[in-house]
Amino acid sequence: MKNVDLSLLKACSLNCASNLSAAYFNLYITRARNTLFSGGLHVIPNKLKILLSGVPGFSSRGFFGWCTIALVKVNSGEYLLFDTGHHGDRLTLLRELERMGLSPDKISHVVVSHLHFDHCLNMHLFKKAKIYASEKELNYVLSNEYEAKGDPFVPYAYVKDLSSRIATVEDGQELAPRCQVVLLPGHTPGSLGLFLEDVKVILVGDAIRHAWELLHEPGICFHSLQEAEKSAKKALEIAEVVVPGHDRPFKLEEGRVHYLEDFHLELIFRIHPHDQPVTVKLES
Repeated sequence: MKNVDLSLLKACSLNCASNLSAAYFNLYITRARNTLFSGGLHVIPNKLKILLSGVPGFSSRGFFGWCTIALVKVNSGEYLLFDTGHHGDRLTLLRELERMGLSPDKISHVVVSHLHFDHCLNMHLFKKAKIYASEKELNYVLSNEYEAKGDPFVPYAYVKDLSSRIATVEDGQELAPRCQVVLLPGHTPGSLGLFLEDVKVILVGDAIRHAWELLHEPGICFHSLQEAEKSAKKALEIAEVVVPGHDRPFKLEEGRVHYLEDFHLELIFRIHPHDQPVTVKLES
């Protein structure tokens, strides 16, 4: 990491410890934004924009749940959103769309990699869009199979309420020219990705959550570890660039990960009402 100011974290911890009776805690996050439509990654100009970068991290409190949310230009004046994030992403997502000159009604397609809360809880914002998930994924939720698997991340009531709007898609189905669904089961039974054939980019959701898991140990699976390994291999074989569910776009060359964007995250802590907020900047 190039710039991790741990002294701020230390000061923050000491201050909190000395004021436990009165301390309160707020956390605000600024996530990295890419500018792919105006240049950005040379491999995907005028095609793909990462609205919110995925974050490969967790805390002692639990999983952050900050997934990659990507905007794909599929035709002139038509846009596809891949994954939607959760409640905590909502205002930032809307601001990023506004910054692009887009309202939610301008999104024509929403593709959900899988129906976990951190990827799907803003589907309802896109009232004019066609919403897509795989048939196995929708059945996984509506049949309550997720409960038998011990999967705590499914927002059942939310998905059930929107289920009439969700169209199911199959492996190899084209949603737009050279924009193809790829089934990637493992993390969940119906996880899917989106392959942008003309630029050899695949958005994979949590089939590959982040590069660390790819190189060190597989991530959490609620369906099949064997299928998850096959899906990761499949994604790497057909594409040159991988956009993970909780990480930056990267290439894998001779077993080494080469990121195509820098990492930037700001954590802002408000520990005590009589102190100034503390900002921790993480960059790589």
